[in-house]
Amino acid sequence: AISALFALSQLILFLFCKEHKRDEKEEKASEGTKFTDMFKILKNNSQTRITTIVICVYYLGSSILNGFGLNYFYFNYGYGNGGSIMTYFTVAYALGTIIAQFIFPALLKKFSRNQLFTISFYILAIGYVLFFLYDLPLGNGLYLGLEGLGKTSTGAYYGDIGILCFLGIFIFAGQGLFYLILLVMMTNTIEYNEFKFGERREAVIFSLRPLTAKVASALMSGVTTGGLMITSLLTISSGISELEISKGLSQITKEEVISGADELISGIAFDQLIWLKVFMCLIPLALFIISYILIKKFYFI
Repeated sequence: AISALFALSQLILFLFCKEHKRDEKEEKASEGTKFTDMFKILKNNSQTRITTIVICVYYLGSSILNGFGLNYFYFNYGYGNGGSIMTYFTVAYALGTIIAQFIFPALLKKFSRNQLFTISFYILAIGYVLFFLYDLPLGNGLYLGLEGLGKTSTGAYYGDIGILCFLGIFIFAGQGLFYLILLVMMTNTIEYNEFKFGERREAVIFSLRPLTAKVASALMSGVTTGGLMITSLLTISSGISELEISKGLSQITKEEVISGADELISGIAFDQLIWLKVFMCLIPLALFIISYILIKKFYFI
């Protein structure tokens, strides 16, 4: 079904989305575009430079939560429950992002871009702090007295999943608004480039966004591995991976994977989970704070 929708969307673009005719000036600018032009614009255009840096920092911060998330849910809720809870949290991620995109136009009518940027920052900041504090006083496998709300088929508590999903929607809605405003800010640097240097350079400036996404993704992999090493959880994560590989090779059963993984997880100390939450919540929050300060201090369009 997904493949069919993907093919259909490509056909719609191919058949109905027509490119406008370019004038001679646009053709000349397109033909003369080089990879090094990115670095020239970053050097000369201060507003493009600052938005590119901030978007890279944003990408890194937003991806760290996802990078550590699966490990956290496995380690804190057990192998059998963790994967299911992560699935629900991923749905919350999608809902939060969709909500942000849906309400963005209406919010722009009520608030200025700068006001909305500040509001979105506070939303995501509160979300990350609450997510860090949630379940913090309790040890591995303990829940916040929500047992009476009933269990799912996997044994996880409804209340626990509900709170995590609510926090996920809260965080990702704030992140979504934050990101949309950053994209608007980057778009505005095209006009700024034309004002300062007489050239719009849309293609070059817009190409900086996917470049920063790739850079941030590489950095996130390093941060995730480094965080697991610092917390001494990399061995446990690798052990679980080996069990999953063995199941893939039909060497062991699913039940043996779950019991073996839960046995590895049972050896995790509570302070290790706290440090994992520090990497997962507080480091991204610090990166968002840096992004917010950089925009407020250096972006003036």
